[in-house]
Amino acid sequence: MATDKSATILLDFIRDSVGFVFDRTSKPEKYLGQVSLITPNQVSTSASAVFQYVDFPGALELRFPHPGIKLGVKFVHLHPGFNQRDAYNNYLSLASLPFEKPILLGNDIASLTIDPEIAPISPEKLAQLNSNIVVPLSVTGTDVSGTVSPNDVASVLEIVLATGKPGTLTLFDMRNRPIARLLYAPGRIAKVVYEQLIGEMGLFEAVYRGRSGSFLFQSQSDFSFEGIPDVQMDTTAMLSEAKRRAAELPQIVIANGGNDARYVRMVNQYDPSKINPNLHWVVERIWHSIDSFITTDKLGERIGADTYTALWGLHELHSLGLVQATQARQFSLSGQLGAPIVGGPEVNVWDPIFGFYLDPLSGRPIVQEGNFFGLNPLKDAQVMLHTVAIPNNCQGAILLKDNKLVGVHNAPWVLQPGQAPPPVKLYQMTSFNLLAEIGGKREMLVPPEPIEVSASQSAAEKESTAALARSSIRKRMSEDFGDPSVPPVPSADSSKLRGMETPNKLTKKQLLIGGVILGLIGLVMVVFGSMKPSEAPKEAVAVQEPAKGGVKDDQAAGQSNEDSEKAAEIAVKYANFSKFPPPGFSFENTSKLTGDLPSFSLVSERQNQRVMIVVWNNTGPVKDLGLLLNRVPYSGFATPAYLKDITVDRGQSYVENDTMHWFVGRYYHSDDNKIQEMMLIGAYRHPKDTTKAIVVFARPYVKQGNFDFRTSLWLIDSMTQHQATASERKLEDEAEAERQAGAEPTTEIEEKAPAPKPAAE
Repeated sequence: MATDKSATILLDFIRDSVGFVFDRTSKPEKYLGQVSLITPNQVSTSASAVFQYVDFPGALELRFPHPGIKLGVKFVHLHPGFNQRDAYNNYLSLASLPFEKPILLGNDIASLTIDPEIAPISPEKLAQLNSNIVVPLSVTGTDVSGTVSPNDVASVLEIVLATGKPGTLTLFDMRNRPIARLLYAPGRIAKVVYEQLIGEMGLFEAVYRGRSGSFLFQSQSDFSFEGIPDVQMDTTAMLSEAKRRAAELPQIVIANGGNDARYVRMVNQYDPSKINPNLHWVVERIWHSIDSFITTDKLGERIGADTYTALWGLHELHSLGLVQATQARQFSLSGQLGAPIVGGPEVNVWDPIFGFYLDPLSGRPIVQEGNFFGLNPLKDAQVMLHTVAIPNNCQGAILLKDNKLVGVHNAPWVLQPGQAPPPVKLYQMTSFNLLAEIGGKREMLVPPEPIEVSASQSAAEKESTAALARSSIRKRMSEDFGDPSVPPVPSADSSKLRGMETPNKLTKKQLLIGGVILGLIGLVMVVFGSMKPSEAPKEAVAVQEPAKGGVKDDQAAGQSNEDSEKAAEIAVKYANFSKFPPPGFSFENTSKLTGDLPSFSLVSERQNQRVMIVVWNNTGPVKDLGLLLNRVPYSGFATPAYLKDITVDRGQSYVENDTMHWFVGRYYHSDDNKIQEMMLIGAYRHPKDTTKAIVVFARPYVKQGNFDFRTSLWLIDSMTQHQATASERKLEDEAEAERQAGAEPTTEIEEKAPAPKPAAE
């Protein structure tokens, strides 16, 4: 860190002009990166920190801790050369890595237009954001998933342990971003990763910091625990210890002055011989971290320990009089932003430059010295290199020469294939000059009113409360440390939900659309007479039931009568479907594809439909359809793009007294990433076993052929809302008796369901 006079001037000059950008709609709010004021109404940052919010600027909040100001965002402007697809693919890849890894992205710079007011984001926009930002998961029907509340984390860990099955348990936040990963061996927890903590401490912190979200237990997982050491503690004892620590921590926090307490050193050095030998490593790290900025709540994250252990080490230092809580104000809280930071100076190879950022955990302003290293050796003029050591989580930090902006820091530089290692560690940045290439409105910003800072609790009162709490837990903590050991995301776009009006009330728009649709159906009936008889709908029509399970003239190639009969049995027994498919459709057995999960398909070459039904052994897809949307099970299809980029439609339908949420998108085959076909994916609760779900995967019978997803929805409705008449039930019983006797049944059924719409162009 720089300590000379120029660095001191720099601190005073720009700390009120630098802040953070948060996603305020995430629970808890998610820190994204650093921002710096460049005009009275705009800030700069790294495009890779905010690229997912271009259509959702209202989800962002700017926080300037030193002047004490919070502002909204009107617009997010990315550099036109920034590759959002590469950035999104990198975002997806992080879900399978233990820790984040940097990526080389050119033109990684953005500007945010400030909104003086922080306006609420609409439920529709929030639903769209959640859908687009959700991390895709590879889920199969044999996986176990569910929701987690903050107090249920330990229970979920114990329930999975009780199964005795090996596999990987992942805890997610409300947007399916992984929080913790645990590797289970038979009867024990073998490895733990919780954010940046591993092992026992990671598990302790996961239980204490329990968040609302979801969990997923998989016998097979893509996540690699390579390099993560094994847990040494007995699993039962470790879980018991985690629950005890979580229960006692609120009192321990009070004993140390509260979550927002800050400490200062009272001496220049301490005598290690007076410290509990088991706490030497903890105390040493805390001693070097005490700076009057870091709070007790963030101390554990700073030193790489769970909160319980960190607070015990702090308590040890405080009891020896080596540190003391401070009430001194570390932030000016003036309510006024600093001056915009201007750019412009030329920078040459090895020119000295300064990096400036606010510590993301504490808000402490930090200046680091280094040098400009030049352009990326691959001759990419949009990626510049420097030697200023800036932490990985400080995207958007600024690089300055002569107190003027020369670039925006992105990430550590990634050595490319064929390149020789550089003589020093390098970091990448984007030239400040590229901000001129970013379009966007430049509206005048009304300066915020000065903020009134409320009077805080007096130092004497806080110390009295803390002292009382310390005295009550001192004995208990001493015993402990004699030998201390170490996400439902709404998946449906609520702005496009269907079927929510009352049954007896239709809008004019709905009546108009309905009339057009009926007209089209009538025309189709005339042209394609085979789809629907021209007689009155209530007149009985003789229909020959296909021999052995509903095999028809357009039965899929390779499906025998026996396979189709088996599929019909599965449909009736496991999915509560009718045994008689509509005219033009036939059953297809897909059990070999789904393994232990019962499944079947309804196919029609004429309607270009292949609708696969899978009986899921849990309700995960019902609670969060997003589990299936990015990497579609049993299909080989996935999307490397945003869901919004492939979305055709989405909504909900009523199926057997439940709501089926459905999504329609244009999907890529994972082999070549080329658009192949449209797919409909839906899920609803099983009508007879509410612990299971019925999952629908509909796609064209012929690849890239015309596909009408409304026909798929009609098919599900007709097969599940099948209301048999008395005569039909009699015919079904007779057909079943004939089948049992080995005869070929002939069935007459009253055709009540409307014919499906033909595939539209």
